[in-house]
Amino acid sequence: MRMLPHLDLQNWPYAWYGYWQEYGPDYAEYPSAKAFVDPTRTARYDLDPLLAYLRSGHALLATSRANFPSPFTGRRTTGSLCYVTDGTRCWLDDLADYVQEHHLAIPDAWYAAIEAQRFQMPALTEEQLERVSLPPTLQNPPATRV
Repeated sequence: MRMLPHLDLQNWPYAWYGYWQEYGPDYAEYPSAKAFVDPTRTARYDLDPLLAYLRSGHALLATSRANFPSPFTGRRTTGSLCYVTDGTRCWLDDLADYVQEHHLAIPDAWYAAIEAQRFQMPALTEEQLERVSLPPTLQNPPATRV
């Protein structure tokens, strides 16, 4: 994988978010989740609608949660983990948990767009789902398309 440029919440250039170097060697070029913890920023969020939005994404791919240790505790759990989307952005379905429990902030442009949609998840067609940009590690996904 090519080296990702310096990334922060003000200049996040990607349609995906929530993939962290703490996930292991295949993610070494991704940023650390800890660099995106910002309690001051998350305190300004309309939190309940944001969390509901992030938890209501449309499933794209599923894999084992055991493949992705918590970027904050290192703990691995069982069950499935889904890559989800709103048709524009892609994230893992545990992103809301990290926002809520660890004050992980999302990119400013993402929050502004979600807020402008009044935190309403859009309905998507199959064609829209197929056009969603996935992170580089998923160009040949080790998961099953849902």
